[in-house]
Amino acid sequence: MIKIGLTGGIGSGKSFVSQIFAELGIPVYNSDVEAKKLYIREDVKAKMKEKFGQNVYLSNGQINKVYLANIIFNDRKALDYV
Repeated sequence: MIKIGLTGGIGSGKSFVSQIFAELGIPVYNSDVEAKKLYIREDVKAKMKEKFGQNVYLSNGQINKVYLANIIFNDRKALDYV
């Protein structure tokens, strides 16, 4: 089986190429979609709150991307595993 990795910056066409692959019947694994699924798991939420504080999630249960980005882009040690 041949495996292809799509990389590139924002707006470079990764999603477009992935869509074409899917339409051709080629299996596509979208890591962005799969990562977002992890954020809603209760065990992951607990660890995220433990590591980054209660504000890492919004009141609707969604990840607070702005809050999290401010932490991890200003403190690289914040990415160390607990």
